[in-house]
Amino acid sequence: MTKATVQSIPFTIEVLRKIAPSRVIDLDGAGHWPALIRELVKQPEQPISVDAIVECAPPDTASAAYDHISIGSHLSLVADINGRVDAALIQKPLLGLRRDQAKVLLRALLNKSRYLIIDVPLGVAPNDPLENGVPNETSWSLVDLSYLPTVRRSLYRDSSGRLHATIIASNADPKKLRAGLPKIGAEFFDEGPTSGAGQLEKVLDRVADQTFELAFIKKNATYKLGQRLINTQGWNTARWLRNRNRSIVTIRATGDKNKDAQGTQVHIRHAAAKEKLRSIPWDFAEHAGEWQCLPVDSDPTKTFIWAERGRVRLPLGEDPEIRLVKQPFGGMAEIGFRGRIETIDLYADELHEISVFPARNPMVCPPSETIESHRGKIASGAEFRRDIPKSGKYNNTQSAFIEEMQNADADICAVHTPRWLGITASTKELFEHCYPIPNTRDQEPYRYDEDVIKHHADVLIDAGAKHIVFSGGDRSHLRIAEVLHDRDESITIDMLWHGSYVQFLEDYNWEMLRHWIEASKAGIVRSIGTVKAGMEQFLESVGVRSGLVLNLITGDVADPPEIDGDELHLGMWISGTTYRKIPHPMLAAIAMTPNTRLHAAGLETRAIDVINFFNINTAEVRKRTLPHDDLLEAIRQTHLTLYVTFSECCPMIPLESLQLGVPCLIGPNSHLFEDNDYLFSRLVVPFPDRADVIAEYIERAFEEREQIVDAYRRYIPGYNKRAQESVRVFLAREEP
Repeated sequence: MTKATVQSIPFTIEVLRKIAPSRVIDLDGAGHWPALIRELVKQPEQPISVDAIVECAPPDTASAAYDHISIGSHLSLVADINGRVDAALIQKPLLGLRRDQAKVLLRALLNKSRYLIIDVPLGVAPNDPLENGVPNETSWSLVDLSYLPTVRRSLYRDSSGRLHATIIASNADPKKLRAGLPKIGAEFFDEGPTSGAGQLEKVLDRVADQTFELAFIKKNATYKLGQRLINTQGWNTARWLRNRNRSIVTIRATGDKNKDAQGTQVHIRHAAAKEKLRSIPWDFAEHAGEWQCLPVDSDPTKTFIWAERGRVRLPLGEDPEIRLVKQPFGGMAEIGFRGRIETIDLYADELHEISVFPARNPMVCPPSETIESHRGKIASGAEFRRDIPKSGKYNNTQSAFIEEMQNADADICAVHTPRWLGITASTKELFEHCYPIPNTRDQEPYRYDEDVIKHHADVLIDAGAKHIVFSGGDRSHLRIAEVLHDRDESITIDMLWHGSYVQFLEDYNWEMLRHWIEASKAGIVRSIGTVKAGMEQFLESVGVRSGLVLNLITGDVADPPEIDGDELHLGMWISGTTYRKIPHPMLAAIAMTPNTRLHAAGLETRAIDVINFFNINTAEVRKRTLPHDDLLEAIRQTHLTLYVTFSECCPMIPLESLQLGVPCLIGPNSHLFEDNDYLFSRLVVPFPDRADVIAEYIERAFEEREQIVDAYRRYIPGYNKRAQESVRVFLAREEP
């Protein structure tokens, strides 16, 4: 399968039904075709054998789907096929061969199969930096495929606008498919330029023809089969085997709302593979629940889908854009993409659209009255010029920072993003002088305007900064670092990375780390520090100067709080459910522990469902995260904090909780307490996905919480001394 529209799948299935094969060869070996063929092409009392020919061994999940797998050269193994197969399927091998090599393979397949089914993208991918729009020896056009004995072909465009072809070829056409198959998809032709009075009429005729063809296609049985197919288990299995649902955005209308909302509606106006592309047709949305498609009041030529409760899955791309409507009847929408989930409140006093980017963190851009006006602000820089005052050279935040640096005669400072609460808390503890970019928490850090970048560079230079640590390393931070380096190469620039290895999976984090490493190798950045123990060794091994910086919390350790009653009060404070921070094993452990009451914030809808279904006693549970001061106050209302996550660098929550006299259970994924046997044995849960083990640690930590806090009080001075020394070494002007 390719990224072509879903119609290519039912078309191929209908072809296979007409062929009624008993033996099929799949040259992709991805494992999706066997499931579809056995479910949708099966013939009464006639088993279908689906074999694979691949050059490399496929994953076990794919191998199990085939009756037999041959591994080796495609051309050699095709030549060795005994007899003739009824159908051969090929796509992926064509993309890795030169056209002359691929044509030899296609001819061999035609001689060994009654029908050859080819699925291939045409031309080059739009905006592909690797191809730059220039055809190469592995790209295809319809002219390149014209030599084939074509029975029928169908052309489609994927969500990026790229054209795909599904071609049925046969030397003899024994099933007479040329006459027996309906035409589906579209046939595209390149026409020369037209001019004169007849040009408009010709365009209108073409639009009318395409409108009629689209209406005809939608009435066709093959198209209707596609609509049924996308909601079947076979389709879901095939899609998962193909790409692990990497391009699928899931949106749930949860049925929840805030206290001011008049309804629970979720309106989706637009869903595109990337920003500025057209929305996919809603026919390709896989939905469960009462989703309806209605025309937009302001433009009846456009439609939107909405529901009060239900789930919809949208096949999009690497950096998709969704547009949702905020309104008085707006409810809660849960957005899921690549293991990360965010819940968005769609209530607003007045109706307006918001853009949601599921691949980014956070997903929501600043709202605007309409998406068009939002784009206008982006284009003009208005949304990001808020840090440039309308009068005077600097705003209050910038002037206060400059004054602070000058009064202290300081030349070292750290830059952080206020939106990232954990990184902000860490940065303020580690470094004496800190400057927020953007200046406020409500501004998103992903985009930047060049004037704003230069303005922040002015602030740092006027403050007298000669050594700057960019803590977190957002895209805007890297651009400021480049501007500073261009202006004054004597300024020392470091970056402190708060990510882990598993975040290589996250597009934005992977992109930024790569760019910072490239900047380091280019001499713009002196070093990249890390708060993940051991990662400094990895960075050094790839040629980047690095150092480990230990997070710390200073101040006196409080005594455990006194809480009335005999219940065990547990706190769970999560900044959003992701594959790295999953609350469900901890919730199961709470359900196993008698006489407990949960305080929580940052939980998504499924976690709330788990709490309700298992009747877990709660105090106050919020979907939204708490402001930092409110969080510290909430922690003091509990006996224990649960933060047993699957991946961390050096989390701040355990340190903050213990500083407040509340023991905190954590997962085995950071350096915390590894140098103290007692604290490690009481606080670090060895199996974060075993609720029974978490429950044991809960009961023991509650019984020993005073001893744990006392042990932490003795431990933390030495740890903080090492942490402060790690900062000194990291900032050292010379090699340590």
